Amino acid sequence: MIGIICAMEEEIQTYLNKSQAKLIETSPYKIYQNENELILISGIGLVNAASSTSYFLTKYDLNIIINIGTCGTVSQKLKALDLVFVDHAYYSAADATAFGYAYGQIPRMPKYFESDKQVTNKICKVLPLQNVNLAAADIFISSYQQKEFFLDKLNAEIQVVDMESTAIFQTAFIFAKPIVSLKVISDSVFIKSSAEQFNKTIQQCSIKISETLTEILKLLK
Repeated sequence: MIGIICAMEEEIQTYLNKSQAKLIETSPYKIYQNENELILISGIGLVNAASSTSYFLTKYDLNIIINIGTCGTVSQKLKALDLVFVDHAYYSAADATAFGYAYGQIPRMPKYFESDKQVTNKICKVLPLQNVNLAAADIFISSYQQKEFFLDKLNAEIQVVDMESTAIFQTAFIFAKPIVSLKVISDSVFIKSSAEQFNKTIQQCSIKISETLTEILKLLK
C-alpha cells in the first residue's frame, strides 16, 4: 500500500476528484482510499504532521510515503508553479546548540532527513525535477527578513520552506519507512504578499500536484 500525505485538502482536491477516491476516515484525520493508495490529510503545522503520520503508519501497512503539496520559495531561481523534489529536509527553528548540536538539529536525531535514494533515482529519471533542500517550522516564512533570521543559520542552502514536511520525514525515519517529497511552488518571499500569492495559485498548484502524483504512481505500481 502506498501512503500519500498532503497538508491541506485543497492541495490534493483535483486528484481526489479525478481518482474518485473514497473517504474512509474522518476522525482524527481525513483519509481517502483509491485502489492501493491511501491519502492522508495531515493538517497544518509540525505537530499535526507528526501525529497524523504516526497514526497513519501505525494503523496501515504502508510500503512507502509520498509527501506532496505546496511550498514557498526563498530562492530567486524558483517561481510559482515550479515542481521540485526535496533532497534534504531541515528544521528552521530548532536550536539545541547549547548541547553541541547543529542549529536546526533535534537532539539525538540526524542533522537533516533524506528522501529515499532508490525511489528518488527512479522518479528523477522520468520527471524533470529540480532538487532542493527544504526547511520547515511552525512559521509561515513570508519575508526576506525571516529568511535571514531563521534559514541563514542552517549550514545548508535552503531553497523552499513549509510547515509540515520535516516532521513527516522525521516520523518516517523513526518508523523506518522510505519517504520521498515533491512540492509545487505556491509563493515566494520576493513577492510583496506571499500569503495573497498562495491564495491565487492554490488551484493551479492542485492541478499540477494531481498531474505529478499520477505520473509518480505509474512508476511505483
